[in-house]
Amino acid sequence: MQTNIPAPDNRIGSYIEAVERLKDGDYRLDLSAAPSDDLGCLGQALQELAHALELRRREFQKLDQITTDINTGFLLDEVLEKIYCESREIIPYNRIGLSLIVDGGQRARARWAKSDQPRLYIKDGYSALLAGSSLQTILETGRPRILNNLVEYLAARPESKSTRLIVAEGIRSSLTCPLTVEGAPVGFIYFSSILPNTYTHVHVDTFIKIASRLSVMVGKSNLVSEMAAQKATIERQHAELLQLYSLQEEYLREVGRVTEAAAEVESGTFDPPSLDQVAARSDALGSLARVFQTMARQVYLREESLKQQVKELRFVIDETNRTSQVSEIAKTEYFQKLKNMARELHARTRNNQDDSSPN
Repeated sequence: MQTNIPAPDNRIGSYIEAVERLKDGDYRLDLSAAPSDDLGCLGQALQELAHALELRRREFQKLDQITTDINTGFLLDEVLEKIYCESREIIPYNRIGLSLIVDGGQRARARWAKSDQPRLYIKDGYSALLAGSSLQTILETGRPRILNNLVEYLAARPESKSTRLIVAEGIRSSLTCPLTVEGAPVGFIYFSSILPNTYTHVHVDTFIKIASRLSVMVGKSNLVSEMAAQKATIERQHAELLQLYSLQEEYLREVGRVTEAAAEVESGTFDPPSLDQVAARSDALGSLARVFQTMARQVYLREESLKQQVKELRFVIDETNRTSQVSEIAKTEYFQKLKNMARELHARTRNNQDDSSPN
């Protein structure tokens, strides 16, 4: 009796070779699924495994690149831009957003957002209270949140302004993950799609890995922002001190000018317009300078008036002295003799004139 022995299937050898290639990290397989028997199904499974491993390899490469970008000190905006441009191979999205927790944990404020859609309503600066929001629940659980039908979610929570705005942007599903630094929540990252039912729990693991690496960058960014704010405060205080020092020097110079003016008044050389700059001040020193100018002008006018009065008094005294001196001279015997001699001389002169006149 002859038994029919099936011919060896050469697909088994190609499958063994495919497994060896997978072990070596070569995921470029081309296994035919036909015929659709058990070995064909095995080939198809190996092909799908190779595809999944290739996606996982690319995912790790992207995650490693993100980690490298963070470690090389890129700015937060640059890292987010790279994530937006290079992560579609490992997770689907049309929009990525980042918000930070501010106001002592009371609010979430949008820090960065980018979308391939024409409308962007929630962008840098938009903020909302955390209390009573679904973001508060994410913080409490520490787990990502998947919303695969935002239209239905908005219908159930019509008071949610942020949901209404994101739906108006054309977004229909989202994946949100908390960002933590040393166990403390610092913000949220959002991956969003214009298609409903985009996200599954398969995406969550990848999302958590991205979020954990991004949290480091957010922590660094916050630290840099705090240092920059402190630096700006120190520089502002330094500038204020320099301005105060300059004002103090100017004040002392002008006080010195008022002191010099006092000495000039005493010596009679003061010129009131020389205090105009100090008098233009709106503070107490300016008031003092204006009062000093007024006083100096009054002193000057009084001195001029006094000088005129002294001049007139001297004239009167001189006239009085001259009159008194003439009176004294007229009383002397010598003056009387001169006066008599003058009369006699005058009489002779008249007589001579009378004798010489024709009859």
